Amino acid sequence: MTDSAHIAAVTAADFEQIVIQGSFERPVLVDFWADWCAPCRQLMPILSRLAEEFKGQFFLAKVDTEAEQALAAQFGIRSLPTVQLFKDGQAVDQFMGALPEGQIREFLLRHISRASDRLLDQARQAMADGDLSAATTLIERAERDDPDNSRIFIAKVQLKAAEGDAQGALELLEHTPLDLATDPDLAALRGRLAFSAAVTGAPPADALKESDLRSQSPRP
Repeated sequence: MTDSAHIAAVTAADFEQIVIQGSFERPVLVDFWADWCAPCRQLMPILSRLAEEFKGQFFLAKVDTEAEQALAAQFGIRSLPTVQLFKDGQAVDQFMGALPEGQIREFLLRHISRASDRLLDQARQAMADGDLSAATTLIERAERDDPDNSRIFIAKVQLKAAEGDAQGALELLEHTPLDLATDPDLAALRGRLAFSAAVTGAPPADALKESDLRSQSPRP
């Protein structure tokens, strides 16, 4: 369990500084473990390898619950291993058990800012500014650099909507990836697009008014 620039054993004495305060700068993953716990020993090298691979995008803090029982109790640790992720001073997510590396990677990517996410943020700002050409270029660059980022799909739908192509955006939504099926941003966008498509397909207001007047006129 050699420590590195991205990994450290944490005690009650330095938990506040390393985990709580540190999580305002970057996500901190806290591994609550014990030496007698076989799944803990299976999980530990996976977490350490990911901490090195991500090169400081998150910090791995290891808490020996045998030595730090009060700390474990404070954070409601009832089974081992339990891994909690801290951001902005609070635990925001967790998982229990020795998950496969792929699932842990997905867990981390939900909370770690990716370079492509920053490009997508710029693309959304460009859309807000009305510069759809710049938004298109930024989305294409994000997709080229990080094709596995599912948020690119959301940006594509938003771009269609910004272009005034509500029907095209709705057609894109028919191919929503499974991991975005319950995404709140897409749900809200889907509602706005459905409303926009309904309004676009409605007859003009004058025609509606004329039809209403005809329906109210007495029949001969």
